Amino acid sequence: GIVTARLQNKNMTQPPDYDIFVQYEGDLPTHAIYLWLGEQNKESILMYYVGDGETYVTTPDTTNQLRKLLLDE
Repeated sequence: GIVTARLQNKNMTQPPDYDIFVQYEGDLPTHAIYLWLGEQNKESILMYYVGDGETYVTTPDTTNQLRKLLLDE
């Protein structure tokens, strides 16, 4: 889900809803990510802690998966 997010720069003025750490399978490093969690069936926005402020948008399906993990929906 998160690895399929697409680059789409958004000007985020409010603080993120969550600070998350994503661990991938294999030899990839853990990534610290800011998450603005979307409503059910909407996109969410991600931004790496370390980076140049680029934001990534998830699919509504990924948002629904994140909501289930984070909010037990």
